[in-house]
Amino acid sequence: MVITASYAQSTSYARVYTKINSKEMKKILDSMEIDYKQTTNATKKIIFKLRLANLNVNLRLLDCSSNQCESLQLYAGFSTRINVTPKQINEWNRKRRFTRAYLNPSQQPSIETDLSLKGGKTRANIKFFISHFRELVSKFAEHINY
Repeated sequence: MVITASYAQSTSYARVYTKINSKEMKKILDSMEIDYKQTTNATKKIIFKLRLANLNVNLRLLDCSSNQCESLQLYAGFSTRINVTPKQINEWNRKRRFTRAYLNPSQQPSIETDLSLKGGKTRANIKFFISHFRELVSKFAEHINY
């Protein structure tokens, strides 16, 4: 029995990000056709305000030096009069990976996830990070009966 293997070689390589700036992040969001508004908070951190799954989401560029950032965070906070209990939050955290949910200081439910660029991430990895959060934040909204 003869076993052969063939390997496809490519002369082009995907760019690997170990840091990202707002200009590159805009290109990624534009390629995903996501509407956004870029702002900065009181501590001068870069925030992109997005709409994912018909919900308001913040994409924060964190761990920055000279406008080059080493991590991304997606965050959604829910203003609701629905009473969300710690039990519901704990149930979410027990059953789900890749996000963490909590009640913020105002006792409103929040969900977030982080992506470190250390070690390198491709554009496809970053796009998946955003798309996956879109799915998870929608499921979280259902979970808390939002």
